[in-house]
Amino acid sequence: MTATIAVATFAVGVALALAATIEDARTHRLPNRLVGPCAAVGAVGLAAASFGEPLLRSPHLVLGAVAFAGPWFVVHLVSPSSIGFGDVKFAAALGIYLSWFDPIAGLLACALTLLAAWPHSVVHALRRTGATVPLGPYLLIGAAAAAIVA
Repeated sequence: MTATIAVATFAVGVALALAATIEDARTHRLPNRLVGPCAAVGAVGLAAASFGEPLLRSPHLVLGAVAFAGPWFVVHLVSPSSIGFGDVKFAAALGIYLSWFDPIAGLLACALTLLAAWPHSVVHALRRTGATVPLGPYLLIGAAAAAIVA
């Protein structure tokens, strides 16, 4: 039963995260109508999947969200024009899912996100177009890569 709940939670979470990243790639905005439910499904579903374990994973869910979103939040506070708050919220949502594998996998996901987004950012900087790079797709790539490694 636990595995079924976890698989269903991940299936819904992946669908919502993919929809959010597609919208971000098109509009450069991560919609709250997708990011909020993505986080809620992850928190409720993974908490339910871990129910009955000797040590509930609820603290792990919070730690996972903070591990992935924390560094992005600091960057947002220092330079709000660099990273939008939608990116921070999306990282927190993805961090909840990463906590299923390892509560601090979000830190690895941050590094992998930077590695994935770097070439796109450099091209935009060299072109000096002033356009922003949507970070949502790279956050999802970083989270998926961290889940595979963790």
